[in-house]
Amino acid sequence: MILIASSKQGNYSSAKVAELLSQCLRKNMIPSPDCHLSVYRRNTLLHFEEDTNYYLLSGNAGLPQTGNEVSGDIFSVMKLKEGRQVCILADGMGTGESARQESRYVVELMEQFLVSGFKEEETARLANSMLTFGLERNRFASFDFFSFHLYTGMMKIMKSGSAATFVIRKDEVEIIESKTPPAGLLWDVEFDVLYKKLYD
Repeated sequence: MILIASSKQGNYSSAKVAELLSQCLRKNMIPSPDCHLSVYRRNTLLHFEEDTNYYLLSGNAGLPQTGNEVSGDIFSVMKLKEGRQVCILADGMGTGESARQESRYVVELMEQFLVSGFKEEETARLANSMLTFGLERNRFASFDFFSFHLYTGMMKIMKSGSAATFVIRKDEVEIIESKTPPAGLLWDVEFDVLYKKLYD
């Protein structure tokens, strides 16, 4: 939501304006990252968005294989439009720096496709095609791809040749395994897509 506002006296914070908007619209509104911090006497353009119902905390830990200085795994978290957040974990085949380069190549490809507006499944297929028949031949990498919708709590999972994923809820542990080979191995691959509802 875009709003043009001016203040009769001094400065008025955009956070206060968001509170008033929330009351009027009966939705929790917050200033967008590009919103001005305050309203001034002259007309000020303000940008607000609906606050998400969920937020995502992420972290990673890695350990290189014995005898290597670096781990072959690469991890990425991206915020996309429409309240989506994406996590990608790639593991290049082999060990050390060569595996790390393969992982980085897959993650950067996927990031570029997502930023360009491609959907998750299209992104996975295009990355696989680039690895299989692109300029970078004989490159393989397993990956985990998680897309979170921060308004609904729905998570989309795609796996390609990667280790098992564990979803932990209270006293339950669900194991999700990959049936698809690593990206770059086969031309025509149908990636398994699984949906899970997440809770607080």
